[in-house]
Amino acid sequence: MIMEKNLNPEPESNKEGLKDKARDIADKVKGSKAYQKAEDFFEKAEDFLEDKLDDLEEKMEEKEIGKKLKSFAEKMDDKADEFLEKAKVKGKKLADKTDDFFDDLSENLKGKKNETPPPVSNA
Repeated sequence: MIMEKNLNPEPESNKEGLKDKARDIADKVKGSKAYQKAEDFFEKAEDFLEDKLDDLEEKMEEKEIGKKLKSFAEKMDDKADEFLEKAKVKGKKLADKTDDFFDDLSENLKGKKNETPPPVSNA
């Protein structure tokens, strides 16, 4: 007995007919309200997820900005501390110089007090 290649071969026109029917069914499904609702739902879900991702990115950027601002504030605090230290040193030097000036002025005034003032002429 010789076996045949295909016992029940499908005719070519039948295969094409199935493809056409599948296309028709797909087109009907795509045109249905349920499909449209599902498509709308997935679009809204995609938009929602994109918005949430954008919000997350903004928050991450804000945190980075917050970190940068905190770092800047710490640097400014350090600079302010350095400035205050320098101001204290300069203030101390200025106070010492002022004290020396008034000591010298006081000594000069005491010395002149012991001297007799020159006579005032009435002309």
